[in-house]
Amino acid sequence: MQVNMKSSEGNLVFPNMLNESFDTFSDTIDNADTAPTKPQYDVYQVLRGRLETELKKWDQLKAQAVPAVSELIKKRRSARDFADGKHDA
Repeated sequence: MQVNMKSSEGNLVFPNMLNESFDTFSDTIDNADTAPTKPQYDVYQVLRGRLETELKKWDQLKAQAVPAVSELIKKRRSARDFADGKHDA
């Protein structure tokens, strides 16, 4: 989601994000009275490839960064509890 866009003309300055591209694309498909065309299938393949790339990044983030941050939070919490005297004597 493009969070920098503040107006309807914002996409002239800030590029559309993947979800916006999918939304726009799905509207063109939904509003058609015919089957998707070859160019529309091609656009779908491009968008699907971009989505797969982003999902791989998300999987990597979940597998590596999230556990690392969780461990850091646990360590900080333990250190804070120790400093506050919330430890077994």
